[in-house]
Amino acid sequence: MKKSTVWLYIGLAFWLLGGTLLVLEHHFYQYVDVHGVLHESLFMPLGVLSFVLGGCVLSVTLLYRLLSHLKTYPDPSDKSC
Repeated sequence: MKKSTVWLYIGLAFWLLGGTLLVLEHHFYQYVDVHGVLHESLFMPLGVLSFVLGGCVLSVTLLYRLLSHLKTYPDPSDKSC
């Protein structure tokens, strides 16, 4: 398995984990008490961190794949070769 494919799966796993944690936070743990204080669990910062980390890993991996594809298959109109 190629290294970029492994990083793609890692990025997707972080993205899915972050989304799941944010949905769990929204449905089960976030509420405002009678005094107007917002109560949150640890799911919110972990969810955001995982979601952002997954997005960064996916962005870098897809950019790497795009650049390696362009390097492998040069522009056909380029006559310098």
